[in-house]
Amino acid sequence: MSYFIIRTKGYDVKDMINFYDALEFYRNTKKILNKKDIYMINLGANIGVYPSYICRFGYTVISFEVSSRNYYSLKKLS
Repeated sequence: MSYFIIRTKGYDVKDMINFYDALEFYRNTKKILNKKDIYMINLGANIGVYPSYICRFGYTVISFEVSSRNYYSLKKLS
């Protein structure tokens, strides 16, 4: 999967936007002022496309990846 994403940009931007919108809806509904107070746990983070997208907006993301190749790619993002 990571090879596919790298070579073809195979991730779905619409999914990322929808995910961001869901986090914003939750934050506004719960009246949470600081985005860092919301934690997203990402199991099977692959190479970190989704976590890096969400982090750019100030949310806290904790990611886990078991593949060593993907883990090192993910670690470069942090």
